Amino acid sequence: MNTLNHVKFLCLRMLEVPEKNVGEKMQRNLHSNVDYYFYDGVIIEEEYIELLSKVPQQLYNIAKQAFQRPPLEVNICAVVGENGSGKSTVIDFIVRILNNLSAYILGEYYRSPSAEHLHFIEDVYAELYVLIDDCVLKIQCKGNRISATRYNYLAETFRFEKTNAPINIDATLKNGDIFEGEKDKIGLLRSFCYTIINNYSHYSFNSLNYLDEMTSFKKESQIRKKGRENGYDVKILEEIREKCKKDGSKNVQNEAQSWLQGLFHKNDGYQVPIVITPMRELGHIDLQKEYKLAKERLLSLIFIKKENHNEPFFYRINGKLIVDGVYIRKDYNEEAKYKDADNSSCYLPNASLDTFHHIHDFIIRIIRSEIEIVGEQRNHSMLVWNYIVHKILKIVFTYPRYSGERIVLTNIGDNLSEEEQQTIRDIVVDILHDHSHVTRKLFRSIYYLKYEHINQRKFLSIKDFGETITKIVNSTNNLYSPQNIDELLPPPIFHIDFKLYDINDIKKERRIAFNTLSSGEKQIIYVLSSFYYHLANLDSVSNFGYRPNHRKRSKIQEQNRNFVSTIQYRHVNIVFDEIELYFHPEMQRTFVSNLLDGLGQMKFKQLRSIQIMLVTHSPFILSDIPRENVLFLGKDGYPKRIEDMCTFGANIHSMLKHSFFLYNGSMGEYAQNTIKKIVDKLNFYNLVNQFRNIEKEVLPAEKKEKMQYLKDSNYRMIKLLPIEMQKKIDKQRFDEILKEEFNEMPLIKQFIDLIQEPLVKYSLKEQYQKLENYVDTQA
Repeated sequence: MNTLNHVKFLCLRMLEVPEKNVGEKMQRNLHSNVDYYFYDGVIIEEEYIELLSKVPQQLYNIAKQAFQRPPLEVNICAVVGENGSGKSTVIDFIVRILNNLSAYILGEYYRSPSAEHLHFIEDVYAELYVLIDDCVLKIQCKGNRISATRYNYLAETFRFEKTNAPINIDATLKNGDIFEGEKDKIGLLRSFCYTIINNYSHYSFNSLNYLDEMTSFKKESQIRKKGRENGYDVKILEEIREKCKKDGSKNVQNEAQSWLQGLFHKNDGYQVPIVITPMRELGHIDLQKEYKLAKERLLSLIFIKKENHNEPFFYRINGKLIVDGVYIRKDYNEEAKYKDADNSSCYLPNASLDTFHHIHDFIIRIIRSEIEIVGEQRNHSMLVWNYIVHKILKIVFTYPRYSGERIVLTNIGDNLSEEEQQTIRDIVVDILHDHSHVTRKLFRSIYYLKYEHINQRKFLSIKDFGETITKIVNSTNNLYSPQNIDELLPPPIFHIDFKLYDINDIKKERRIAFNTLSSGEKQIIYVLSSFYYHLANLDSVSNFGYRPNHRKRSKIQEQNRNFVSTIQYRHVNIVFDEIELYFHPEMQRTFVSNLLDGLGQMKFKQLRSIQIMLVTHSPFILSDIPRENVLFLGKDGYPKRIEDMCTFGANIHSMLKHSFFLYNGSMGEYAQNTIKKIVDKLNFYNLVNQFRNIEKEVLPAEKKEKMQYLKDSNYRMIKLLPIEMQKKIDKQRFDEILKEEFNEMPLIKQFIDLIQEPLVKYSLKEQYQKLENYVDTQA
């Protein structure tokens, strides 16, 4: 069973939709009662499931490293088809099903101050089969009903048998009701996978294209009012509606009622098992925000050393640019936010400014004592301390596990009691135990004050600075020591920019600005850095309910009945949709290799398997994926069996010529039409010449018969000519035709000379030369 220690999305099955149901519109080009298999060799029956994989399970596995036991299991599959074949609809249904599973288990109400709530989508008719470790989970959505059935692997039968396990789900949402969440089913999510949908197309996941799937006004209004009652800063739907009336557009209200909102606005510590990136608002991607995020993510990656190499992980971009280091300077926007400590007092609405100042200084004293920061003399130290206090408070007011403490802080008045001081101390110590993605920027700020690795530097060389921070990590080993080099990077008060230069610029004389990179170079950074960033974050998620050596829950947490220990996902499914956007063919050809190479450099402690699903039109990407791992979609929306196409290791040009990709040939349509016009002209001139010769040289008694014979013997060719040419032949004014048409011959010769397909060019030249003598005689 160790070969099944991974995640695979096996099949999406579309179900029968009742008549006049919105579900019909959702299915678009796909078909009811049809199975869309992502891998060959999957047999699904009601009582059992069989997997007969022909592809070695270890094909993409990341080689076992000293830090990784067992090796990271990786599967790659693809969904391929032309525009309109249903590729995006397949992904939409995967997202809808996972969204509904999440909404049922975690509930539709607000769970966190900084995250949107989930929406259960009614009228979804489909089921998804997912392999996780030694079981297959069937998740079925049928209108307002959701069920989940587990199939366990039995070694005796070599197949997965249906069970009646307690983890199974079968629930129906009554009209207008709201799912409140099922804590006893959280175990299903703990053993499930986290899905990341990556799509940079400006036409995808626009909430205004899903209006038929909106949550009703009444239900959305109830959820938002409940959120406001629970102390969350939630906009009431009636208020949004009134503002929309004044603005003359319902778009903001429609988006508020859209289920996509719950999957974009994800500041929940990776608890809901699906996220869509990048985030969109009213269908728009904030490109400036993506640019900033890409720089932050790249900063986290460039100091990672490749295993058994001196070269850093993201040292080269597109094979021609070298990242040499990072320029840092004070970020004036961040300075404006944190220069005044009072800006963070909004987290304690009932406390006086004097009380807030006392809490601010108290938090600083706790951190100084715990981390042993003594007499730091750093540039901008007060600015950094203000950021640290702000970040501590923001964490408390963002993540669900601090809901009890959040109530205490909100109720602090003019005087700080001993119990409240103890709560603040508990909060700070608790957060300092957490070396996850949540505290990464916090620790960067704390360690900036503790160590001298940055001090007054304005440029951080990848080589020298990388060696410095690696030594710090390797030389310290206690609870409050840096756990990785990421925690020693520059804190958020600094603006960063990269020193790039061309690989051929040996003297590094000409610096290339990051913002001048091509769209393809930026896109490869956006896509890969986002992927690795999310994986690193998922791997860092701490399970506070069961974490060894962690302090006991505070009394407030014990009293908080809604406290649920953190879900930590060990399996990840990543969907790269429209992956070839902005990519030159060479980037497409090397994408899978670069992706796997990057995975091989990452040090995962918790993640065990990853499925990569590529949705594409590109044969350049398919060349790295076995045919058995490809779902081919026909233009009619049905899956196609294509036995005669080779993919893995196949010649890309051979795939391009296959009728699945180019059923009208591999030549450009305009060039193809131009060549057809040349062929028509040459055939026409040749026929006219023969007709004219009959007219001039054949005896009148035989002329009609000879002309008819010529017509009959060239019947098929004449029928292929444009109508106007056929009419001219019927009129038999051949001298007039020659005078009108043959002056185009030099232009035709120029077109023939442009053609670079040798066989076509030779054939047309040969035909042209047969007519050339006649043209000369007419001159």
